[in-house]
Amino acid sequence: MSSQAISDKEFLDDLIGDDELAAILRVQPKSIPVMRSRGKLPIPTYKRGRKTLSSRRGAVELLKASALPHRA
Repeated sequence: MSSQAISDKEFLDDLIGDDELAAILRVQPKSIPVMRSRGKLPIPTYKRGRKTLSSRRGAVELLKASALPHRA
């Protein structure tokens, strides 16, 4: 097992719904399915019945990658 592996509990704790994902990305919750269908949301997602769950870590990494560097 690699040092990058996470436990089942950590994996499940990392999953968030569209409302929380929207709050992290600072967009309207109804924008999340649209962004996902247009390929503008490169975050790991998982289906659980009718609910789509996303990776919190993936959302934070996306936010970091899209943030403009601070000018001094």
